[in-house]
Amino acid sequence: MTKLKDSKYDLAWLLNSFDPISLDGLNAKAEMLSRIDNKYVVRSDSLQKAIVEVAGDFEILDIDNCRA
Repeated sequence: MTKLKDSKYDLAWLLNSFDPISLDGLNAKAEMLSRIDNKYVVRSDSLQKAIVEVAGDFEILDIDNCRA
């Protein structure tokens, strides 16, 4: 797999916008929750604005310091 060089594909800003949660932490938290998955396609500039609003309400799964 080739690594994309174009900065528009650099998602570090997105991955680092959320607090991390371990797999064990996620499993413990999710035990009592119903799961709903939503998927959206949005432009990068719109996503960057939205992340500021929602980052405090979500976490990102981090396994062995890998978030992607």
